[in-house]
Amino acid sequence: MKVEVRSEKNRQGYDVLILSEDATVADYLAAINLFIEESGIARPRHEKAQAGTCMACNVCCQERIPLTSIDVVNLSSVIPLEELFAKYIYIYVHGRAVDITLQLGPDGICRLNSPDSRLCCQYQVRPLVCQTYICCPSSRRAARLREVVVNTGEDQLVRDWLKMVRQGIIEPKIDEAIDLDLHEDDWLPTPFEGKRSYDEVFLKDLCTPQLWEKLKWVR
Repeated sequence: MKVEVRSEKNRQGYDVLILSEDATVADYLAAINLFIEESGIARPRHEKAQAGTCMACNVCCQERIPLTSIDVVNLSSVIPLEELFAKYIYIYVHGRAVDITLQLGPDGICRLNSPDSRLCCQYQVRPLVCQTYICCPSSRRAARLREVVVNTGEDQLVRDWLKMVRQGIIEPKIDEAIDLDLHEDDWLPTPFEGKRSYDEVFLKDLCTPQLWEKLKWVR
């Protein structure tokens, strides 16, 4: 085990510890999913939910759902890339800033959420932000790690999206723009560059030295 996710002492929440120098984002995801399955710590927001259960209130499916470059690789394995960007991805640009997220439907819920079952239609390839969402508090370092992984992955996606548009791989599409001033050169390579799976991305490459020291578990 290269990453451990465990309950915080005296709190109804969780913490993350990195146990190996070569831990990857895939190791982080595996630890998160194992924790969700085994801990029963989830604290749902639905007022009728029982402790330790999820009543599919779908609150998590109504929030901003940023995508990473690898999320798009995974989703495009089941949804053609052109269709994915046209129907399921929302692109917002403000000046030179870009936000690429899953699109919400008229009901305010993610378009990948089935209105009948209230479950994700593409659960096996759901985005990283969905896999790492736990309906309970987290330690500051756990929250910071999640933020760094998601934000860096989204930065890489913006770079890849601009490149795909320039190369004619997908049609140019922006859903909402304010003071549009896009420059491809603004988006530099990240540790996600050229990676097609989370087991290729090392956590140490994503973290600042300060965050890495906080996350490391010293035996």
